[in-house]
Amino acid sequence: MNLILILYILAFLFLLWAVIAIIRKIVKWAVILGLIGLVIWLFTSGAISTDQQQFVQSVENERQLIMLEDKAAYLTNPIEYVSPKNPPPASRIVRVSVEALDFDVTINNKKIRSDEIQELYLEGKPLSQITYADIALDAKFPETGTLKQGVFAYIYEKELKPTTNPLRFSERYKKGLITVEPESPFFQAARILPAAWIEQKLNKAREGISTITANILKEVKAWVSSES
Repeated sequence: MNLILILYILAFLFLLWAVIAIIRKIVKWAVILGLIGLVIWLFTSGAISTDQQQFVQSVENERQLIMLEDKAAYLTNPIEYVSPKNPPPASRIVRVSVEALDFDVTINNKKIRSDEIQELYLEGKPLSQITYADIALDAKFPETGTLKQGVFAYIYEKELKPTTNPLRFSERYKKGLITVEPESPFFQAARILPAAWIEQKLNKAREGISTITANILKEVKAWVSSES
C-alpha cells in the first residue's frame, strides 16, 4: 500500500515537473515572440509615421497626378489639366473611381447632386446649373478647361483630398474606390486599419506641417523686421 502511494506521488511529481517545464517553454517563447513583435511594431510604426508625413507634404507641395479613370486627369501644385488617356509621368498617382464621387457638392453656391455627377462622367450628360466659369472663379483653378476636368478637380481638391477631408478619402480608399501609387507603408496599413485611424494620422501630419510652416513664416517676419 505504501509502495503504491509512493508511486502515485512520484508520478504526480513527474507530471508536475513536465507541466512546469512546458509552461516555462511557452513563457520563454511568448517573451521572445513578444520582443520580436515589439521590434517589428516599432520599425513599421516609424516607417508608417514617416511615410504619412511625406505623403501629406507631397499633397501640399509636389506635383501629383490625380486621375478619374479615363474621364479626367490633372497635375497638382499648380493645377494643370492633362489627358487621362496619355498622362505625363508623376512621382505619385492617385486613381479615383467614378463610384467614389457619391456625395453632393456645391460650386459657386449651386448644388450638384451625386447622381448628376455620376451621369456627367458615365453617360456624358451635361450639368445644367453650372458652367466652367463657375469653377474658374476660384483662382486655384485654370481659367479655361472642360466641365468634366473642372468638376473633378474641384471635387477632389475641395471635398475629397486627404488634407481637405481625410475621413471621406480614407473611407473610399479602404473600399478600393481610390488607389495610390506607389502603395507605401502608410497605405498598406490603411487597407486593414479603421478609417478613423487614417483620418487621425492624416490630420496629425497636416497639423504638424502647418505648425512648421507657421514657425518658418514667423522667423522670416522677425528677420525682415530686424533688417528694416
